Amino acid sequence: MLSNLFVKKKNRISLVISDDWVRYAEVKSTSPLYIQRHGEKRIPEGTISNGKILEPAILRSFMEQCVEEWGIARQHVQFLVPNTQMIVRRVLIPADVQDDEVESHLFMELGTSIHLPFEHPLYDAVVAGMKDGKKEVILIAAEEKTVLDYQDLLELSSLKPVAADISPLALYRYLHLLQLTDGNDHEMVLFFHEGSIAVSVFHRHQPVFFRNISLSGNSDVMDPIQSDEILKEVEKVISFYRYTLHDDGTMITKLFVGGEHILSESYQTMLADRLEVPSRYIASEAKSAHTGEPVPARFLLPVGLGLKEVR
Repeated sequence: MLSNLFVKKKNRISLVISDDWVRYAEVKSTSPLYIQRHGEKRIPEGTISNGKILEPAILRSFMEQCVEEWGIARQHVQFLVPNTQMIVRRVLIPADVQDDEVESHLFMELGTSIHLPFEHPLYDAVVAGMKDGKKEVILIAAEEKTVLDYQDLLELSSLKPVAADISPLALYRYLHLLQLTDGNDHEMVLFFHEGSIAVSVFHRHQPVFFRNISLSGNSDVMDPIQSDEILKEVEKVISFYRYTLHDDGTMITKLFVGGEHILSESYQTMLADRLEVPSRYIASEAKSAHTGEPVPARFLLPVGLGLKEVR
């Protein structure tokens, strides 16, 4: 289960591997937010697709180079499960199921009353409260093979993987650190990658929705066609959240927009102009512990992941 990987230990390297890039960061302190070291390297094209490793030998050789260049061999590392290989879902279970029995209840119901897009999932669950006389649970699940493939990759690259997490939680930890979150709000977080958007919604400081949206293009300049596509996709999610997930017209009350894409800030400006939702760009407040220079916003995922274990 995912919870078996969610252990806490200090002095970890936080590693984010996408289809295109590998980035790492080591958080030194949170007040102020100083980064001990960070780095990035572009992954050879075609090595990973939609979060699945297609060329394990090439990726292992590439990761071994990164580990040597960055001087992180034999370090404890935590990593993110690819967005395309995980889900966040709200499920209702009988009210008389005790909190310490929730995971065993879910195990019995998986494949019968609870259906996931993975044949062999790893999962974690958090009790969110009561709804309609039933216990509401936030279920986070990932494809077991994918998680173990990344764990094996890191071990073969002279690293010691000790924890796995998901990108929505990494970003929300960062926003929470900056005191930008409010449990009473329905907070949507958009994070732009190359060719996709990770969309998550939080309420009462818990993830209640996640969707990874693939875009038809990946322009480095503002393109009216792509801007319209992004707007329509975001509006679809807002409408789905309001009328399908909730039957009382619950509105998204706050929007955070950021990302590793070069146009992330421009997209935030566009969405702020065209949506009736208060919007804010997720800027980087992190600084290098050595130089005091700002750490670029494209490192926010490994930085947020690093906040998982800093006290």
